[in-house]
Amino acid sequence: MLSGSSPIASRIHFRMARLLLHVIVFRSMKTCRDLIAAGINLDERDEYERTALLVAAKNGSTELARELVQAGAALDLAGAYRYTALMRAASEGHAGVVRELVAGGAALELINTDQRTALLCA
Repeated sequence: MLSGSSPIASRIHFRMARLLLHVIVFRSMKTCRDLIAAGINLDERDEYERTALLVAAKNGSTELARELVQAGAALDLAGAYRYTALMRAASEGHAGVVRELVAGGAALELINTDQRTALLCA
């Protein structure tokens, strides 16, 4: 991976984050594992402030969420409207992802812009 904060490095990090998000959307475990092994920043955000874990949670991708949690993705980063991955999975009814996030230690007490916790999002 490139390090530093040069404009080129920033563009490459952004493109790698977009690649990981596409991998999550298309549910490719092998490519996800390959990117993790290559050292991709799991918490990089796209232009909509989404991380790979937020996308996996919204899509109900339990296996990919588990892989990201085990690889060390930050569980409580919030995206739009301060929704965490746990809130997003709960609001979409994705019980498998909710279980993975809770087992991984996701915070239950955080609130979004509507003053709702993950439990109230369910």
